Amino acid sequence: MSRHQRTPLKNTNNVVEVKSKFEAEYRRFALKKSGTGGFQEFYRLLQTVHRIPSVEVLLGYADIYGDLLPINNDDNFYKALSSANPLLRIIIQKRGEAVAWREEWEGRGGREVREGWGGRGEESYL
Repeated sequence: MSRHQRTPLKNTNNVVEVKSKFEAEYRRFALKKSGTGGFQEFYRLLQTVHRIPSVEVLLGYADIYGDLLPINNDDNFYKALSSANPLLRIIIQKRGEAVAWREEWEGRGGREVREGWGGRGEESYL
């Protein structure tokens, strides 16, 4: 199999490249910083891109230190966008599997999973 080479995005001041992972599937796409809407729009976009419109999921992103941070409201979404340098890495997890995944993340070298990713009270994050 040959690997596809990506051409770097031009005019990257206003564009964030997103790499999202759901189960074993990865997707890459570009997102304009201005006019992105908010968390709910981004949540629906990821459901569409991964073809999981009826699956309840939790979203997280890996920061520059390897910590997994939740994206569960507009403030966290905008922090995730602003931290993208140059790539925003999104991890999508089915709602019921988040606690087990959190333990796996920390066991494989992910530094820390911040509060809001699975565990108690997760039903309030969407």
